[in-house]
Amino acid sequence: MKRPEDEQVYAFFDARGVDMDSHGAVFTAIRAASVMANTMEEQALRPFGLTHAGYRVLSELWIKGALELRDLAAFMMVSRPSIVGTVDTLEANGLVERTRLESDRRLVQVAITKQGTECIEHADAAWHAAQVQVTSGLSAAEKRQLAELNNRVFEAALRLRSEGAAVEGR
Repeated sequence: MKRPEDEQVYAFFDARGVDMDSHGAVFTAIRAASVMANTMEEQALRPFGLTHAGYRVLSELWIKGALELRDLAAFMMVSRPSIVGTVDTLEANGLVERTRLESDRRLVQVAITKQGTECIEHADAAWHAAQVQVTSGLSAAEKRQLAELNNRVFEAALRLRSEGAAVEGR
């Protein structure tokens, strides 16, 4: 279902011969993800001094225990240097600590602190409450279907990313 304010955008791209089913699916998924992430960060995470990236790093450490920076970067699907800023902020706030690995002093491991664990426990409860609110208009079956569809699109995007080839239209 298109929103009335999207009519001009859809008409523009339809006139250009764009596959409107693909356009609509991707456009609405990106818009929904962006609004959800920003709203949930603002409502559920900012009160705890966290960004969405910080929440994801703390969650990963909370669940898996101490990890090397490259493993955190892989989880976040970013480069190792890109994760450093997030870890710097979390460390400055006392939520994580870094240590060099004894087996290879070039590698840095990140671990959640006691303060970080307390923070993520509270932030995660707020995050889950926000998840429930943003999906409250869906039945349980629709939530599962949405998750399945999102996973299929995610896998297709990962395949496109790994192929590294330019897509048509460039």
